[in-house]
Amino acid sequence: MYESDADYSPGTLVKFGGEKEITIADDKANAVITTRPGLVLGSNSESTSSEKLYKGIALVGRVPVKCIGLVKKFDSLALSKTAGYAEACIRELSSDAIGIALENS
Repeated sequence: MYESDADYSPGTLVKFGGEKEITIADDKANAVITTRPGLVLGSNSESTSSEKLYKGIALVGRVPVKCIGLVKKFDSLALSKTAGYAEACIRELSSDAIGIALENS
């Protein structure tokens, strides 16, 4: 669980940094807000205080990701120009790939 600077919805790409521990990915992506974490570490960091907002993130694994544009199954994904979203990229031309699409979108 990481302290977030905003209430990001599942599938949003995030990075370490910003005002808190994580913020929306705009120039690089380190993780994605998860829908169902398989293992929660740091859960005792959660606070009942309304001042702090904690989000579960996935660093690896099968996780839904918000995408922009046409994405075909098995396309490589890279961070898009829209913060927090991925887009299809040409694997051979990009070293910025962050994952592989497992379904069409």
